[in-house]
Amino acid sequence: MGQSELDKVKDAANKAINSKVANFRKEYDSKMGQHKQIAEKLERLKNAKRLADREMSELNSFKSKVNREIKKTSTGSFKGTRRQKFEQTSEQIIKAVNSQHDKNQDEIDALNRKISKLEFEESSVGGAMAEISATIGGLMAMLK
Repeated sequence: MGQSELDKVKDAANKAINSKVANFRKEYDSKMGQHKQIAEKLERLKNAKRLADREMSELNSFKSKVNREIKKTSTGSFKGTRRQKFEQTSEQIIKAVNSQHDKNQDEIDALNRKISKLEFEESSVGGAMAEISATIGGLMAMLK
C-alpha cells in the first residue's frame, strides 16, 4: 500500500472518528440537560420537604399542647352532661389533629420517595455522562 493510499485510509478513519465524537458530544449535551433538569427538580422537592418537616414539627408541638391541655382540664371538676360534651369535643379535636398528622406524614413519605428516585436518576445520568466523556477522550486519543 502506497503512502497516498495510507493517507486516504487515515483521513477516512479520522473522519469516521470525528463523526463519532460529534455524535457522542451531542449525546453528552443531552445528558447534561437532563442532569440539570433533575438537579432543579431535586432542589424544589428538597425545599418542599424542608417546609413539610417544619410544618410537621409545628403540628407535633401543637398536638402535645392540645394533649396537655385536655389532660389538665379533664382532671377538673366537670360532671354530667358538661363532662360528656367536653370529652366528645376533646376526642374530635384529637382525632382531627391525628388525621392531619397522618396526612402530613404521608406527604413527607411521598416526597422522600420522589427525592430518592430523582437522586438515583441523577446518579445514573451522571454515570452515563462519565462514560460518554471517557469514550470521547478515547476517540480523541486515536486521532493523534
